[in-house]
Amino acid sequence: MRPTFASIIVFAFSILARAEEHGAHAAAHEGAPKVVIYQAINVVLLLAILVWFGGPKIKAYFNQRYDDFMKQATAAAKIKKDLEEKKADLLRRTDVLRKTAEKSISESKKDAETMFIQEIEKARATAIKMDKDAGQLLSIDEQKLSERLRLEALAMSVQAAEEQLQAAGASEKGQFNQQFNQRVEGASV
Repeated sequence: MRPTFASIIVFAFSILARAEEHGAHAAAHEGAPKVVIYQAINVVLLLAILVWFGGPKIKAYFNQRYDDFMKQATAAAKIKKDLEEKKADLLRRTDVLRKTAEKSISESKKDAETMFIQEIEKARATAIKMDKDAGQLLSIDEQKLSERLRLEALAMSVQAAEEQLQAAGASEKGQFNQQFNQRVEGASV
């Protein structure tokens, strides 16, 4: 840094020296004021002092800004890379979920259809069994009713026969006994 500063001062003084020589010739011809030369020297000295004393701090400031910018750019690139990886992962997961959902839906539909058919078959079988059982129950009830009616008819016949026997006289009773014996003998043959 110091050699650069020294070269700037030497360059500035050489320019001023030439300007003064030219200014002396010009002053003789044109009358240029020496104040301009002194102002130029002051500006060059001010710039040289600013560069000499402020240069390292300015350079450090801009280096720090550059480093901060690079850190932020690196962090942003890392975040961008992470987000792109997450996005790719989410897209992959979403695709897997869609495929799984479609597969699950189709399997559920097939299972539902199978279950529906099975339930319909069970209902048919149950209806057929219930109809058969109802028919058997009706048949049993008919048989019981028929047996009960037959027994009632038999009881009524026996009661009617007893009443006729009691009302009939001795000759009629003998006749009944003969007819009964003939029928029993005819049935056994």
